[in-house]
Amino acid sequence: MAKALSIEPSPFYSHIYTIKNFSILIRGIYKEDVEYIIYTYFVYMINSIVFNWLFMIQCNKLFLFVKRSDFMPLIDLKLVNDVWTLNLSMIQTVGLAVITLFIGTWINKHSKFLQRMCMPAPAVGALPFAFLTAILSYYKILNITFEGSLQTFLMLAFFTTIGLMASLKVLKKGGIFIIFFFLACAVWIVVQNTAGIMIAKALGIEPIIGIMAGSVSMIGGLGTAGAFGPYYEQLLGIPGTASAAVAAATFGMVAGTILGAPVGERIIKMHKVKTPYENPELMEDEGIDMIEDHVESGGKQFNAQDLLTICMWIGLALGIGTIVSAGLSILTPLPAYIGAMICAAVIRNVGDFTKAYKINDAALDAVSNVALSLFVTMAINSLKLVQLIDLALPLITILVAQMALICVFAYLIYFIFGRNYDAVMLGAGAIGFGLGATPNALVNMLSLAGKHGPSPRAWLVVSLVGAFLIDFANAFLITTMAGILY
Repeated sequence: MAKALSIEPSPFYSHIYTIKNFSILIRGIYKEDVEYIIYTYFVYMINSIVFNWLFMIQCNKLFLFVKRSDFMPLIDLKLVNDVWTLNLSMIQTVGLAVITLFIGTWINKHSKFLQRMCMPAPAVGALPFAFLTAILSYYKILNITFEGSLQTFLMLAFFTTIGLMASLKVLKKGGIFIIFFFLACAVWIVVQNTAGIMIAKALGIEPIIGIMAGSVSMIGGLGTAGAFGPYYEQLLGIPGTASAAVAAATFGMVAGTILGAPVGERIIKMHKVKTPYENPELMEDEGIDMIEDHVESGGKQFNAQDLLTICMWIGLALGIGTIVSAGLSILTPLPAYIGAMICAAVIRNVGDFTKAYKINDAALDAVSNVALSLFVTMAINSLKLVQLIDLALPLITILVAQMALICVFAYLIYFIFGRNYDAVMLGAGAIGFGLGATPNALVNMLSLAGKHGPSPRAWLVVSLVGAFLIDFANAFLITTMAGILY
């Protein structure tokens, strides 16, 4: 028999507690007050524990006929195989994600180094917790398990928002550059995965780990890593697959920012590339807008109705997307979000061309950021880093090779796309989202732009391709290459 320590609230109070949790999250987001989030949430946690303890005492006194099984456990701590195991509920998993996320946000705001590195707040806040849980688990002090149903929903919601961003009218503004750059990145996905597979086989580990340290985590970033890692770990039954994917993606976030601007600067100096500040004629308007919305959100506005409308479209795309994914999965196994992304893209473009409705991009960005931040934070919190001990050296070997290859890719982009300043910026951007994510790409380009001048065309192309176009190609190529191997 397992020993257990449980504090169990009433079903009614559990619903009230859930409402409080999400109200805290919403108020904190609008206030942008980290201290408020953490303080208030801890107060509610303490109050809930005290309330429910007293509630149980009263129930035991007054209602002796009520069984303990009639209540939902608040603290589920059991001794399993001589190791204490803490099972967190969905509410507690979300609460922990909120706390670690805003701790990471607070640390980022007070660290100039992390700001320069463009480290994501979920990684900054959740990775220390993941290492702590790994230490506790390794020394058999405490095992922590997480309820991941809401994590899955947030992952699906995020990728649905990516589909809602895929406006064909916006894509046309970038001209032929978008198509060629997209094709170049698609080819590079194959190169990344092939390199990862070859190195993994040479080191005697599962080839799927090479794919996880390839385009899943590099081109895909934390979002794709958090989606494909657990999917293939469950599908193939290979331990450590999910952890390797997210760990590699986190590594890529740092590497993508460190390499991007320096490589671009080296290309400029080595090939004496003409820059806008040195040659003002290059700054003539080419008929392409900078799309400031992607950089600064100060002018973005939306109301409650806009937010509800976006949630409605997301829900509709998710619902229809399940049917689409089921149909596509007959041909080849696919993650559940593929159907939702396709449906969301259809919804967006039907609205754009018929003018029957309009997607508020500001509200869409807000929902996308919240869903991604919470999803990634929950994914990192639940990492089983203990499983990476045997994979540490092979994983680092693959990632170092990916860093070297992406630098070669940046040089190829420079020569393929005209040997000019735009081509340099495209290469720097490619390093950013080729190792990390689109924000890393934009940071690299902004760093170069501050010294040498802007590149509107490159900015537009990288934003559009890196933000959503490449995700479609990446998902297809990942599943195709994994299907060939297994």
